[in-house]
Amino acid sequence: MRRQERECLDTGFVQAVCNAAEYMVLSMVDGGVPYTVPLNFVLLGDSLYFHCATEGRKLDVLAANPAVSACIVGRADLLVPENGAPCNYSMRYESVILSGTASVVTEPAEQRTALAALVARYGGNGAALEERAAASVRMVRIAVTAVSGKHAHIS
Repeated sequence: MRRQERECLDTGFVQAVCNAAEYMVLSMVDGGVPYTVPLNFVLLGDSLYFHCATEGRKLDVLAANPAVSACIVGRADLLVPENGAPCNYSMRYESVILSGTASVVTEPAEQRTALAALVARYGGNGAALEERAAASVRMVRIAVTAVSGKHAHIS
């Protein structure tokens, strides 16, 4: 990272950014072409989870190439200078980039745990999930292999 003073690899920082973020942006490669999609997610231990339909482009792309990267921004605020000079604008931000390998969750207990955590993260009652509803989606686990965190103007 060019700006070493902005790098943050602390586990607590990564967790805080993931907890504060409303969504992540997942990047994949579809036949040599970038494919990026915003998704709801939950971080459980060393894995990121997201849900999707039981079939579709995302699953097809991941089956062909499971290598992924996720960008998660917890906070971003424009800092406008008092003099209004365009070259003096800046950003207050905190972000995390996670890389890893994606795989469809096949174990029913892991599927239910991950989906319940995702529902709870966004304000729902994960414990009240019906089996039929849980079976109607796919949960995908990203086994995180690399983490990079960055922040600026955060006190």
